[in-house]
This record gives sequence, C-alpha cells and structure tokens, in this order.
Amino acid sequence: MVINDTGQPAQSALTFPSTPIALAASGLYILAACTDGVHVYDRTSSAWVQSLPYPQGVIPSPGQSIITAYNNKGSCVLFSGLLKVPL
Repeated sequence: MVINDTGQPAQSALTFPSTPIALAASGLYILAACTDGVHVYDRTSSAWVQSLPYPQGVIPSPGQSIITAYNNKGSCVLFSGLLKVPL
C-alpha cells in the first residue's frame, strides 16, 4: 500500500512477484528488492516499469541495506553485500 504524509492510502497497492527484502523510493520510482531481483514501479501510478535480475551469484539477505541515488538522468540502486561485483 502506498500512503501519503498523513498515513492515508494515496493510490493503488503495489503487487510484488515475491516477498520484498527491502523497499526504497528514488525520484518518481519505488524500488522493491525481492529474492528474484529489483522491481521498479512508477510512484505516481503504481504501474510496474521494469525488473532487474541480480548478477549471477548475488543474493541479498533479509534486512540488508538498500541505498538509492537519483539525478535528472535516472536512478541508481546500490546494495551492501558480501560479493564484490565489477561494474
């Protein structure tokens, strides 16, 4: 469920393909880190935008930190994890 600043429902509920490990907001997007990848939703409409699978060998753990950054060219999602992945 997406709520406003006063805690009231603000739009349609989001439906995730699997249980989220972490949630974050970045600009106009809501990011759900799930066991099968990161799922991106439009914050204004609750519409699914895209899904990003994790690199091979990377599996986040429940309670793991999710850090987001946003600029006018797009968003970046970063996780703290146990495996260093070259970019």
